[in-house]
Amino acid sequence: MELLQEDIEGLKNAVSLNLGANSLQQLEPGIFSALNFLKKLHINRNSLATLKENTFEGLVSLEYLQADTNFIQVIEPGAFSKLIRLKVLILNDNFISVLPSNVFRFVPLTHLDLRGNQLQSLPYVGFLEHIGRIMELLLEDNDWVCDCQILPLKIWMENTHAQAAISEVVCSSPPYLKGTILSKAKKDDLCPSHSEADLDETSRD
Repeated sequence: MELLQEDIEGLKNAVSLNLGANSLQQLEPGIFSALNFLKKLHINRNSLATLKENTFEGLVSLEYLQADTNFIQVIEPGAFSKLIRLKVLILNDNFISVLPSNVFRFVPLTHLDLRGNQLQSLPYVGFLEHIGRIMELLLEDNDWVCDCQILPLKIWMENTHAQAAISEVVCSSPPYLKGTILSKAKKDDLCPSHSEADLDETSRD
């Protein structure tokens, strides 16, 4: 099914829109541009594979976006850039393996659900540095590779746990760390080549 502009022309004053379970395969950029008052949007349980740049253009009041249980593999860099009031983003149970750098740079998220995807790591620069307001971050059931690349996430979690609820990250690989909880893993086991000074520097970058 394809969502057309005329399908939502009469909804300009809507504050909530549920498009869940409609077999939607794509959302064209600007499709929601007239919905300036919308606060909640549900596009979950569809067949979306890509969230394109400017898909959510015009949704200047949006606070809650539910996009779980799709087939999302690609999120283009500017997909969320216009969502200047978005607080809750639900992306669990998709096929996301990487998030573009700075994807949440101007998005004031407090709750982010990334469970059940294919993420292997989350960098500090371009991602973690931009979610300073986060209160809940859900990360279970991903393909976490517990090596040097995951150190920024571990350090960030250690520095953030007092102010945010962050779910456990369980290592999927390498084999000798499979099943290990990241918060309990030793930094030397994750990345033997890094000194403590290097790790501190990583957390500040």
